[in-house]
Amino acid sequence: MRAAAYFIYSLIAINVSFGQPANNALPANELESRNRKWREDIQYFKERFPAYDKTYTPVLFSNHTDSNNLHYAIEQNNLEPFLRGVDSLYNAVNTLNDEQLMIGLCKLIALSPNAHTRLYLFRVRTVMNNLPLGIHWFDQDLHIIAAPPAYKQLLGAKIKAINDVSIDSVKKRVDALISGNTHWKKYMSLYFLRSPQALKGLGLGTDGDQLTLAVEPLHGKAKTVLMKADFVHQSATLEVWKDLSPVTVKKDSLAHLLGTDIKKLPLYLQHTDKAYSYQYLKDEGLVYLQFNRAVNSKEKTFSDLVREMVTAIKDQPFTKFVFDLRFNTGGSIEVSEKAIEMLAPYLRNKKSYVITGHSTFSAGIVPAGIFKKLTGAKVVGSPAGDALIFLSEGGNVVLPHSKLHAHYANGLLNWSIEKGFTIHPDKTITVSFSDYVKGEDTILNFILNEE
Repeated sequence: MRAAAYFIYSLIAINVSFGQPANNALPANELESRNRKWREDIQYFKERFPAYDKTYTPVLFSNHTDSNNLHYAIEQNNLEPFLRGVDSLYNAVNTLNDEQLMIGLCKLIALSPNAHTRLYLFRVRTVMNNLPLGIHWFDQDLHIIAAPPAYKQLLGAKIKAINDVSIDSVKKRVDALISGNTHWKKYMSLYFLRSPQALKGLGLGTDGDQLTLAVEPLHGKAKTVLMKADFVHQSATLEVWKDLSPVTVKKDSLAHLLGTDIKKLPLYLQHTDKAYSYQYLKDEGLVYLQFNRAVNSKEKTFSDLVREMVTAIKDQPFTKFVFDLRFNTGGSIEVSEKAIEMLAPYLRNKKSYVITGHSTFSAGIVPAGIFKKLTGAKVVGSPAGDALIFLSEGGNVVLPHSKLHAHYANGLLNWSIEKGFTIHPDKTITVSFSDYVKGEDTILNFILNEE
């Protein structure tokens, strides 16, 4: 593989627990063992992680069109604060609980501005618990979109506070645990905000098993709800954007705000269970290609699907083409590159669009750049979760006792194509909560209505 901007691993969930610190009155021998193991893990982390990761010190790259023109991919030098922070965490092992130590490591790793540098607590590996809820940001408001049947009355509710702390304040604290830009932080925050263990580690709660939510329901008065969390072992990457659609929630355990009638869903929510799909809207004169994950499915490769689509549409009348990448968090760059090059000639004299969102990331970003370059497409939607220049590749430092995976990045990928080239939206559009509830895709509607 020439360049994989994101790695897919065989996953085993690890429920980390060495026991609690001294104030929880562990037997002396267990307490000594617990503290020793954490100190050994932290020392191991200090010796290896900054040696492998390349994102705590400035990184220069050369522009494609001018080899003498050097630019910074990363300008900050955070190595010294990182090392000081590791030493402080090491010295505080006796006074911190397990959650505080994990969150402490997470915060130190997040001193890197590079979004591929991270501690796996959620998403790729599940280490902490979560409430059985689907939640999503709509502008600055956090809404519940999926819930257990016993909490069905919460569907659509706005979360105002967690554990008596305003949602804005909680989000600000959580942001410090996530590397990358503000858009990727917003997406990734959805994992942390549902976790009692994560918030306990941040000092925003004392109970690692449950959270108190202050909510403003769609109907009725504001109230508080106490909810217990689950710990669910995962065997594949868990993407919270899938909670937006009833197609991909746990139908046996969760009710969904949008109901169960798939036919009433907007296009972008109809096939969230597929890595890619396409639709030809004859009456609208539009072809819609949704690319949710940069992996080849067992049934059909992405190139095969694009080839099938080209055969189906090349003699059909259409004036607009949409490449929807709003949910694509990555995979392998090689999955899409040749397919886009094959598609581009068929889109001459067509109006082409790329849709991006906060969860457009890594190998999901690269096809946006390639498609825009080859077709002159307009970018619409929300800003992506990263830029076209980033560090990825790398691997994991696995801590010997806790088995926590700290992912390091050491390969610079430059997909900016030429100086000044960007995939920042030409038109920034978001789907509001009211439009989401009505089943409207504000972004696609803009494209359909543009002259």
